[in-house]
Amino acid sequence: MKKNYVIHLICFVIIFLFSTYSILYPSETMTFTIEYLGITAANVTFLHENDNLTINTKSTKFAGYFATSFNNTYISTIDSLFIPSIYQKNIQQKRYSETSVTVYDFDIKQAFYTDTQNDIKTIYDISTDTRDFFSTLYYLRTLDLEQDHTLTVDAAGKIWIVDIKYIGNEQIKTAIGNHQTKKVEASFTPFDDKQKMRSDIFTNNLVSQDNTLYIWFTDDETQIPVRTQYNMKPFNINWVIKSIEI
Repeated sequence: MKKNYVIHLICFVIIFLFSTYSILYPSETMTFTIEYLGITAANVTFLHENDNLTINTKSTKFAGYFATSFNNTYISTIDSLFIPSIYQKNIQQKRYSETSVTVYDFDIKQAFYTDTQNDIKTIYDISTDTRDFFSTLYYLRTLDLEQDHTLTVDAAGKIWIVDIKYIGNEQIKTAIGNHQTKKVEASFTPFDDKQKMRSDIFTNNLVSQDNTLYIWFTDDETQIPVRTQYNMKPFNINWVIKSIEI
């Protein structure tokens, strides 16, 4: 009896240790700049604290010359696999604002969206592994990025299939040091022909069938996303890490 108990305990520890590919800290803050045409268009802060992801995006004064100014906050309440239960958006953008909450019910595979500022309510179907864009980014950090993956993302009430493909390793210089990285490609295919809802300029354009997203993750146990490149017309958009605090 005691021998069986020890065996079961060892198996549990092994499963726990290898249930995710990398180690994510319970509290972590990352800052990025968004660059467009060589100009810093926005500053972004990612805060991961226990079961919450909080993202703030704020445009710089230069953004107003060629894009819309914004100061937006996104909060995703997640479980250990970065599956969201609640996704909140507070959008303060020139000519558009939004105060919304999306509640995910995975038992019945539906999402309940409420925008109190614009008096909008809607219900739409989801899959059992649907994530918002930001929780998807963090979930990627737990996977073996040298393997291909297929995920589903909710972008403005429209479900997308995301194919993740490993491109290769690359040494890059960043504000947090020189790093060997794993470069992956994310391509997007709509799950159906449903129209996406109107949303903010920041997240509304991140997911598109016509564009491809490249992400460089550090080749270590934390798999920090140190750079992204969003290939879109007429010019690419780049995210560049500036700092990380653990």
